[in-house]
Amino acid sequence: MSLVLAFIGNRWGQMIAVALAAYFFGFYSVPRVDVPAIVRNAEAGRDAHWQAVLRQKERENDERVAAALAAAETESDTPADMAERVRLCRQSPTCREHGG
Repeated sequence: MSLVLAFIGNRWGQMIAVALAAYFFGFYSVPRVDVPAIVRNAEAGRDAHWQAVLRQKERENDERVAAALAAAETESDTPADMAERVRLCRQSPTCREHGG
């Protein structure tokens, strides 16, 4: 204890104590920022967002394809016989409009 009092009682000891205090309070009071963790979190958030967007687009596309397949199954097949195709074209107003 007397050594500490002798150190603090001395002018050089006081200056060293002030310098050490300034160093520790100055540098260790600054909050540390973990930049790699911030970057990882930002990338994970960005990736999660775009994965959700891609899943939504994939669902929309699957619904569109399923609707097209369902519509294709309800349509009758085109006959291979030319006479039957001509007869069907005469019955259809859209075919007659295009010069069938």
